[in-house]
Amino acid sequence: VSATVGSLSATFALINTAVATLAVTATAGTPQSTTVITQFSAFFEVTVKDVSGNPASGVAVTFSPPASGAGGGFVGGAVATTNASGVATASPFWANSTAGTYTVTATAGGSSAAFALTNLAGQPTALNTVAGTSQSAAVSTVFAKNLQVLVRDFAANPVPGAKVMFTVPAVGA
Repeated sequence: VSATVGSLSATFALINTAVATLAVTATAGTPQSTTVITQFSAFFEVTVKDVSGNPASGVAVTFSPPASGAGGGFVGGAVATTNASGVATASPFWANSTAGTYTVTATAGGSSAAFALTNLAGQPTALNTVAGTSQSAAVSTVFAKNLQVLVRDFAANPVPGAKVMFTVPAVGA
């Protein structure tokens, strides 16, 4: 901007800064779950709109999983660009080997949306005694400690809800 009075002039150095004018909404891929070390079935999709509610095209959207614990990774990168309809679709996302719930965040222009995800434990592959072993009791009396086992999958995650059957020998102790 410049100002003048007669032959005198002054110039103003001005910069317009962007305000968080984008709205980011998760439109597909949340909530969902999958078994550890497998791909989630639905792709993560967001719709980005400007302050007037119009689709914002050409906007880079960054998808961020947690850095540790239950999470996963994108095949092909974690940044997607919105199309003419303001929609950005992330590349395929695979669960890591840790079971649990977590959030992947999609961010653009200072706004974000969250994807609620769960990595489920795999099929049982290991059964370990936890408590109740190495004890004795008189015939027809109850053992002092309950028998307990821990069921784990191939990635060492506990397998909740696994049906465990305890069987006594037909003869002897």
